[in-house]
Amino acid sequence: MKRLIYLLSIAISLVACESMEDTYSEYNTPKERYVGKCSDLVLEQGWNRFRLTWTNSVDAAIENIKVKWEGEKESPDSVILAAGTEVYETLPVFTNQSYKFTVTAIDNRGVESFPVEVYGKPFTASSSLIEMFSTVEKKFFFVDEELIVMLYEAGGDIYNAEISYTSGGEAMTRAITSEDFELGRLQISGVDAGSDVTMSGTMNLTECIDEIPVEPYVLDREKRSWSGAFIGAMREQFDMQDVSDEQLDTLTTLYIDYNVNSLEDILYLPNLEHVVLGKRRMNSASTYISSASYVSKITDVDASLFALRKMHDIKGITVDIYGNQFLIKDSLDFETLHSTNPPPAVSVPADASSWVLTINNPDYYENEDPADNHPYELENMLGSYNDWQSIPQSGTLETHEITYDMNELKEVKGFQFYQSTSRFVRSYLPSTIEVHVSADGDKWETAFYQATMNVGGAPGEVTIAHMAEPKTVRYIKMIVRDVESSSTNYVAIGNFVPVL
Repeated sequence: MKRLIYLLSIAISLVACESMEDTYSEYNTPKERYVGKCSDLVLEQGWNRFRLTWTNSVDAAIENIKVKWEGEKESPDSVILAAGTEVYETLPVFTNQSYKFTVTAIDNRGVESFPVEVYGKPFTASSSLIEMFSTVEKKFFFVDEELIVMLYEAGGDIYNAEISYTSGGEAMTRAITSEDFELGRLQISGVDAGSDVTMSGTMNLTECIDEIPVEPYVLDREKRSWSGAFIGAMREQFDMQDVSDEQLDTLTTLYIDYNVNSLEDILYLPNLEHVVLGKRRMNSASTYISSASYVSKITDVDASLFALRKMHDIKGITVDIYGNQFLIKDSLDFETLHSTNPPPAVSVPADASSWVLTINNPDYYENEDPADNHPYELENMLGSYNDWQSIPQSGTLETHEITYDMNELKEVKGFQFYQSTSRFVRSYLPSTIEVHVSADGDKWETAFYQATMNVGGAPGEVTIAHMAEPKTVRYIKMIVRDVESSSTNYVAIGNFVPVL
């Protein structure tokens, strides 16, 4: 019995030892060895190229570094670099698209590490930022034999540029200095008429590792880059949407009445003789004529004063300023005419009392006599500095369409708009209205080249606007919107009367 137990114990021991050996053998099977990957990958943009930098792993088995790239519209490509390389600068062959770059380490078995990746676009001639800064100047003017170039004030940190021109038949070159950029302009006298003027240089952007070439370009003498507010004033003066260069070339007297960015565009007008500022902003109250809260303003005063002085020196223009409009009358160093412009009395046609006035909102007809031609005090629109006020609203802005039926066809030349004189409604005066006219009440057209008519915003101010050509109509529709306030919203009007 003892012998049997002994033999069984030996057998169990042998089985147990074999199992442990198998387990040990399995435990010591070599695992997959991973290659140390790179880190801190940085992509820098250049001119049609890139620069990549990274930090390599300390893995001693690394024999090469692989840089691979793929564009949105291109097939993948790559380059193999020596171990220890941590900078790679591409050739300048990349185009205006997004690229994906990956960097991997390769060991002595040819096994690659896990990749690190980064995305970016190079700077090219088609890059939006390059197109934005593709010209050194904002705009330029040829005034007789003088060239005036308006510059970006921050351009001194971006451009290293020069301008080439001909004077007296001799080729000349002038560097554009940091002082020119700080001043915002440069002037060159004696430029030969009709000769080419060329801008060239380089550009430096903090986002780009390379100096960017500015391809030489010739200033187009026919180019005119009008500011929006200035050309808007031209359209208002001519009462047409498309004012041609030929019309502007013949302009001798310029009227500016409302806010503008700058008057520098007068340098485009070759036959200008007079600049009249604020004449059509008429008011009998001296407080509002001079108050900075109500007068029209110029955003870029420096450029405007420069242009007025330059045109006075070269062309001999005169300047008339009405009231304190544009706040520059004491800043000009040559003689100007300063005038006031009191408004005319309200001129109401004799048969206006029989006209039928209607409004688009039915709320205005409550408790009104159905036979009344002028519901809800609309007759005030045809009175003498009486007020019409819309119903105050809370939280909403109403649009009011007031239609005049003059009972018969009449020739209308323009319109008179009178602001309220009441100090209680001065915060609710409109700055624009819309005017439409119709012969039959069915087919409507705008009274002016556009529907909107600017009106002076000071209490008691009168705006008189004449159409380019009289129109024979029976119906007039004036559209005005509530003025927003922190409490209630409404609008107040003194008078609105057609000029017959």
